[in-house]
Amino acid sequence: MKISAPQLMQIFGQFPVTLTGSLAVAIGGLAAGATRVDSVAVNGVCPGDRVSVDLPASQGTNSLLVTGGEAIGQNLMQVRSANYSAAQQSYGTRSFSATILDSPHLRQTFAISDYLGDDGFLAALDSETSNGKIFKTGNAFGSSYPVYAIPAKAVRQFLSLGTGKQGQLAVCSDPGVVIKTIDAGASWTNIGRLGNEDVLFCAEQEGGPASGVGRILVGSGSGKIWYSGDNGATFTDKGVVHSDYDQVWGLIYLSGVGASAEYLALLNDDSGVNPPGIAKISNYGSTVVLLATIGAAGKDHQGFIKLASGALLCGISDGKVYRLEAPYTSVSSDFDISAVVSAETKPRAFVQWVDGTIFMGGQNSGFLWVSEDDGLTFQREHRVGYTDAVICMKSVSSDMVVVGCGRGLLTGKPYRPSVYRAFRCGFDDP
Repeated sequence: MKISAPQLMQIFGQFPVTLTGSLAVAIGGLAAGATRVDSVAVNGVCPGDRVSVDLPASQGTNSLLVTGGEAIGQNLMQVRSANYSAAQQSYGTRSFSATILDSPHLRQTFAISDYLGDDGFLAALDSETSNGKIFKTGNAFGSSYPVYAIPAKAVRQFLSLGTGKQGQLAVCSDPGVVIKTIDAGASWTNIGRLGNEDVLFCAEQEGGPASGVGRILVGSGSGKIWYSGDNGATFTDKGVVHSDYDQVWGLIYLSGVGASAEYLALLNDDSGVNPPGIAKISNYGSTVVLLATIGAAGKDHQGFIKLASGALLCGISDGKVYRLEAPYTSVSSDFDISAVVSAETKPRAFVQWVDGTIFMGGQNSGFLWVSEDDGLTFQREHRVGYTDAVICMKSVSSDMVVVGCGRGLLTGKPYRPSVYRAFRCGFDDP
């Protein structure tokens, strides 16, 4: 007998706690290229707490870095440090101040990048009151650290620009700006606001994510398509996709090259007059054919995925998952998540492993759901977090799903952005 089930681990942790004073740990004596781990007693730390570290200005000519701080037990913390200098040096002694990340204005993990390798993902935490932040994971998911305060409240989506996935384009909201990194988040360029946009919902590249072609479409909260032919350095306003819709919620590449490239655009009507729509667009968004509408007026698109089989699954805010086969003009109601969990009305995120297994995350319940029949039926799996809402997901091969969540959407404050892992675990009974 073999049982496969997601096992969950949280990255960003529990509620913040307050530490008094500071903690000094000597990390001198590291040879060039070496790393070390120190365990230190810190009153008030609990397993899963979000820990940030601050390294004072260096003393002398060396490259000692604190690469992570992790709560590993009650009143116990683990500190990782490294020396990235090119040669042996006389280091003296370094110290750092360990504090618990107090982020009452950060609400949820709104977007997660594709897998960057070396346990690395970019995770965007949105803000209620000020700038959101982008964190990066590492150390076998033992740590996460902030890499960039975005010039907006939220990142809505990351788009991998090339096969190495070190290049990432991020579209933002409040206001609708575009930011870009070519080194997996180590440095960022603010491309700027696209016109007067307040929200940029989605981005897609000709050939699909990570194709490296450099021709990119961005969908906005005013119903427009913005086009870049230079890998996201500049953008051109291609106008409103369809007069009945004021949100381009999602974009999916289908086929073709240049002006002949075709995409699916998932459209919402924020006024509630028209049901969610699906349009086929080409000529960089200038040519539009409305293929189908889904559900009822007043509802909107939530999660979506184009499967390896070619079928399109759309989760709508009526709690149902709808299925469309190419050429995407006929819609069937595939699965009703609210029939299993009555409070669940938002099938929010989908991923598919290379072996065909599909995972779906529910925003209102926090459950993961799994399908092994190409999305025709789903079975409820573990709850990700007891009061966490699932917002976004990414998959790695056929081994792991990374889930971005937020507490506060369901329960009210305090907020708690979090990231979990769900990975396949086999139990063999000979």
